[in-house]
Amino acid sequence: EMLYLAMNGFKVDSTIVGTKPFRLCVQGKLLPIWEVPFNVSDSPSFLSAPYNVASRMEDLFTQGVTPVVGLFHPYNKKKSRWKDFYELSIKHNYKLITMTDFYNKYLEGK
Repeated sequence: EMLYLAMNGFKVDSTIVGTKPFRLCVQGKLLPIWEVPFNVSDSPSFLSAPYNVASRMEDLFTQGVTPVVGLFHPYNKKKSRWKDFYELSIKHNYKLITMTDFYNKYLEGK
């Protein structure tokens, strides 16, 4: 999947659970795409995002995990905790940036 995305111009993907961005190495060659794992998602009962790194979203912010990447689904508005994510990021002085901005500022050229 990462190879397909890379060969079609994608520079960043966020489909794996974790805490550290990485580049995949295939047959000794780094793919030209970064994986930036998500660590906060919609309700655990929601099947397409059933896992969170921490049982409490705030723990990621208080423990200094960076980046904290949220994956929220617009069609799950009633159960989504995106507002909590936004408020926690402000409370703990985290910057809010898009994935494109994150790539351009921290990943491009590495």
